[in-house]
Amino acid sequence: MPYCPTPPPTTARRRTQRRPVFSTEPAEVPAARGWIAHTLAPADRIDDVVLAADELLTNALQHAPRPRRAGDMVAMLAVEETATAHVVQVWSRRSKATVPAPRCPALEAEHGRGLALVAAVADDWGWAPADGWVAVWARFATGGGRR
Repeated sequence: MPYCPTPPPTTARRRTQRRPVFSTEPAEVPAARGWIAHTLAPADRIDDVVLAADELLTNALQHAPRPRRAGDMVAMLAVEETATAHVVQVWSRRSKATVPAPRCPALEAEHGRGLALVAAVADDWGWAPADGWVAVWARFATGGGRR
């Protein structure tokens, strides 16, 4: 699995769960939402985390190159929990066009608002190239660390 830079943990208590994604089919996204809700439940800000993960995974599946062979992993979804934050991470195979950046879509456009939505609900987000992959993350402060 590629290295993904994330915000530094604020405590020693840390738990990370990962879910590989082997298909670019849209059905992967609701399955991932259910996995995150189950993994974090009950949790502070779970709706924000699920929403951001949905947007990040949708972007990854839309913009990543198609798998070369059946059974190749196309993305990896991870949720990290600490005492003061949840971090959702999505890795996807990188193409030359895979550079996450918020857009300013036309009012009637059906796409192009995902990263702006992530920025609105997360305390911080970012991305980094990672050995042929691109890693996009969003951080959500919980408890006393909320914004």
